[in-house]
Amino acid sequence: MNLTALPFDADAMLAGLRPWVECESPTWDAAAVNRMMDLASHALVLAGARIERIPGRLGFGDCLRATVPHPAPTLPGILVLGHLDTVHPVGTLARLPFRRDQDRAWGPGIHDMKGGIFLALEAIRALARAGHATPLPVTLLLTGDEEAGSPASRGLIEAEAAHHRYVLLPEPALPMAAWSPAAAPSPASLSKPPDGRAMPVRVLPRAARRSAKWRARSWRSR
Repeated sequence: MNLTALPFDADAMLAGLRPWVECESPTWDAAAVNRMMDLASHALVLAGARIERIPGRLGFGDCLRATVPHPAPTLPGILVLGHLDTVHPVGTLARLPFRRDQDRAWGPGIHDMKGGIFLALEAIRALARAGHATPLPVTLLLTGDEEAGSPASRGLIEAEAAHHRYVLLPEPALPMAAWSPAAAPSPASLSKPPDGRAMPVRVLPRAARRSAKWRARSWRSR
């Protein structure tokens, strides 16, 4: 299978991402973070994943573990690690609404890091539609306290990572020229732009395609 030819539609992907961006989820508002976890849970269930909701601690929101079906689920696999909390307080949408201007999109949390998590989800969906099973099992761990330094989820992250062979951090930002797969374990790991707001829409299909390729390639040489 030519993984670089997997079909991705930037407009459709951005339309799917928009409700995530418009679900404000500041770290210190556990109820708001949990509303975002509800959205992600629903999308992952529809993608065929098995969901485990882990109650938040220390006043923070919940965490979410999603396991993609695999014939060998006990193998050390691939952990996609991300967070759905943001630094933007509820009400930010009033002054920074979701908007698109040609090939750029804005909105609270679109970079850090709802966009990257959504790309990972799109990659998983595309592989499933193509009937392509990943050689290693894939698990997503989404937390709700990263912007506070992960005080409640740190132990969970460390324990989960210890059971996996690879940990990918899908945090997108700059155009493709800024991608540095050699410098980070995930081809979706990018530096944040100075303004932290605008996502280059044109990179969405290529980013998801690379993400899918990273998951689907076998690591058979290792």
